[in-house]
Amino acid sequence: MMSAFIYCPTCPPCSAAISVELLLPASPGSKMPVRIYARGHVTRVDVGDPTSRGDGFALVSKAFSFSPAHVGKEGVQINEADLGDLEDASGAD
Repeated sequence: MMSAFIYCPTCPPCSAAISVELLLPASPGSKMPVRIYARGHVTRVDVGDPTSRGDGFALVSKAFSFSPAHVGKEGVQINEADLGDLEDASGAD
């Protein structure tokens, strides 16, 4: 199992099954942005805590897929073959 905490203005409910797709810009020395994709479920939601860095949620997944994000005239092009078969961490699709 792998996990991530994602800061965002609107959070899904705890225990929700979700898919997450993130695009990271190319870093210095890199030629392409990176796409991160995962399917899993929400294990924690932090909203309105004045001591935290902001609202967000924790996601648990069996795997995270990292692939190059190809940028063309139409924007970011996703090659679905790069995704493989990611399974939901809860075991349900």
